[in-house]
Amino acid sequence: HQQSLVLDQAIGHKQGKAIDYWNIGLVYLRKGQLEEAERDFQQALELLREMRNLQGVAINLNYLGEVYQERAEYEIALAKHQEALVICRQTGDLQGEAKSLNYISRAYLQKGNQNEAVKYARQALEMASQIGLGKLVQEIEAGIRAINKSAW
Repeated sequence: HQQSLVLDQAIGHKQGKAIDYWNIGLVYLRKGQLEEAERDFQQALELLREMRNLQGVAINLNYLGEVYQERAEYEIALAKHQEALVICRQTGDLQGEAKSLNYISRAYLQKGNQNEAVKYARQALEMASQIGLGKLVQEIEAGIRAINKSAW
């Protein structure tokens, strides 16, 4: 990904640079290198906003939210996920909306607010089921079971 970024920078390819930063950010996020992940997601976000790529902005905001969740900065994480949700609703991106709702549910669960977690998980489940996102439906159902189990 780093080599691709160097090439895209050299030729001034904004879309390519945004994707490169995004991919590098994902690698850092998965490795737990949160400062680096945040930096690269922020750089991707700036480019995506410049290009008015709203779907990319929403996806990237959810990844930034994940970074903040990993840091236990739940209010910031929720703000990023909510911003992504608004964009998805404005653009009619139903898959993005379902995923954003699920991210919000997970953030509330990590924050310890089970009632809000269930509320958003149910919305995400309904939407994911309606549009046929089987893998996401399974993930959400597992999350709801975990919430219900922890409530006992």
